[in-house]
Amino acid sequence: MLRQCLTHKFEPEPKGALDHMIAYASLWFCLRSSTTAHASLGVRYTASTWYHSEFPMPHTHSFFESRQKPLALVAALYVLFLVLSHWQLPPVHVWIIAAFFSIVMNFTYVTEALKQPKHIKVEALIATLLITASILGVFVAPIFVIAAIFGHGVWNIAKHRGAGVPFFSWYTLSCFTIDTLYSVSLLAYWVQVS
Repeated sequence: MLRQCLTHKFEPEPKGALDHMIAYASLWFCLRSSTTAHASLGVRYTASTWYHSEFPMPHTHSFFESRQKPLALVAALYVLFLVLSHWQLPPVHVWIIAAFFSIVMNFTYVTEALKQPKHIKVEALIATLLITASILGVFVAPIFVIAAIFGHGVWNIAKHRGAGVPFFSWYTLSCFTIDTLYSVSLLAYWVQVS
């Protein structure tokens, strides 16, 4: 039974997070049922060590993997400072504040792409487009910065679905929510003052 567990081929090979979870669960149940039979032989297999050696996850978070708590703290402070900036500063600065925060948010994925030599071109291209739109929002028309922030939200959903450099689901979904709420708020403000 143990040999069958360890030699089982998953068809098709797991690719996404859900496929890995299903394959891992089936391996765990197989190993769990055969562990008692082989415990007397001194053989100790864990599903985790064997599974991850056979099927490494396609997402390796080389830079932020060990920095998730500081990343969450910085993200929370980002949102806090965003709200405080709009609350404390005069309305004349709305688009400068929006552009600043829009520009800053684009460096997380580029940093991750530079640490993993993957997806650098696509992350740099997306960041450049969104940063350019943010700057145009200050100097040409506010709709550009609104579009940049909303576009970043769309990019977060695309990342959640596997585009670009792999990143944490909790981060991409949170960013999507914040970007969407922020861009809709800015759009409502712009319509009101125009």
